Amino acid sequence: GSAYLFNVAPFYHLMVHPLPLQSADDGKFEVRYGAPGSPTALFYHWVGPTGFGRLIGIQFADPEGMAQWEFRIPAEQAGVDLWFQAIQPEGVTNVIATEVR
Repeated sequence: GSAYLFNVAPFYHLMVHPLPLQSADDGKFEVRYGAPGSPTALFYHWVGPTGFGRLIGIQFADPEGMAQWEFRIPAEQAGVDLWFQAIQPEGVTNVIATEVR
């Protein structure tokens, strides 16, 4: 048999490092395959991936469509479940769920 693939262009993709996030340590967030030059907003949610959550920050995607954030995860967030997602006017990324350890 044969298989044909269509529309295999990369899609908006959020990556989180480390996973799971560690309290009192740095978390790194990266959007890949976004629209070059587009404003990219990173959000977090406490109750699952519903609504827009709370804004962490906005970066403009570089010429390759990548946007990055790095910040310290507060120590008091240990044991908390969080969901992350990024958006651009052109689309949204996957959702990343993690428990902060």
